[in-house]
Amino acid sequence: MELFNLPGQLSVTTAQQGIRFVLDGEIIEARDVTPTTTLLQYLRNTLGRTGTKEGCAEGDCGACTVVLGELSGDTIRYRSVNACIQFLPTVDGKEVITVESLSTSPATLHPVQQAIVDQHASQCGFCTPGFVMSLFDLYLNQPDALRPQVLNALSGNLCRCTSYRPIIDAGCSLHDYAIPARWSAADAHSEARKQLLRAVQRSTSLHLPGDAGFFAPRSLSELANAYMAQPDAPFRIAPRFDPRLLGWMLQFAARCNWSTFSRLTAVKAPLLQRSRPGIKLLIVGADPPQSVRSL
Repeated sequence: MELFNLPGQLSVTTAQQGIRFVLDGEIIEARDVTPTTTLLQYLRNTLGRTGTKEGCAEGDCGACTVVLGELSGDTIRYRSVNACIQFLPTVDGKEVITVESLSTSPATLHPVQQAIVDQHASQCGFCTPGFVMSLFDLYLNQPDALRPQVLNALSGNLCRCTSYRPIIDAGCSLHDYAIPARWSAADAHSEARKQLLRAVQRSTSLHLPGDAGFFAPRSLSELANAYMAQPDAPFRIAPRFDPRLLGWMLQFAARCNWSTFSRLTAVKAPLLQRSRPGIKLLIVGADPPQSVRSL
């Protein structure tokens, strides 16, 4: 869970640190960036990763799709995200995979890329990197995906010139190709990748000061103290809401007085009712993410 500052209003004493993430086997440390710098801006403008495109800049078209890898116990969880609305501090401690990451040579394309080529699934090509990365997410997470899973994986990507049929056909043929040496399912979960991710895990809170501050607390007490000091700072909850946070948030609520939480929205949560009988409401930020609003 993170707190984003309203201009100049979030004040904590944690020393500033760089944002660290893994990219192509190297640890990248981003310093002197504003918390509202997007991952897309940093990839394109700072790292020169121009394969990731900016289309709508609103998270609707999918041209900016990249994949994030995150430690989850003894494995790595991969998911596609829209880089244009992913603030750079939120990739701290994760691995970033862009379209350039999949292959080091045109002669050795990844199966996802080769399927796009073989099915003639690109015309102007602007949206193609986003489609490739959405299919790459599918390739890693659903090895036996059928057409319904392909359609779901591509539901966040728009194409304005190529027919969708060859793109879908490419998605349905991913596993007709030989297993690649780079970014196969086994390589994606290799011990080397896990060690790199362990190296960028943070034991202390991440704090980025400035007019638009950012604070990612590591403990319940840090979160409660920061929010009590600046109750107007909005929450950002993990995109895939973890039910294990329910009890954690209730403990947090107990540490704050009602005048503070009167500024928050109480959202009905059937999941909470099932996991905590007798409790009717889940208290979340005033602008909860869609994954919470839909509960």
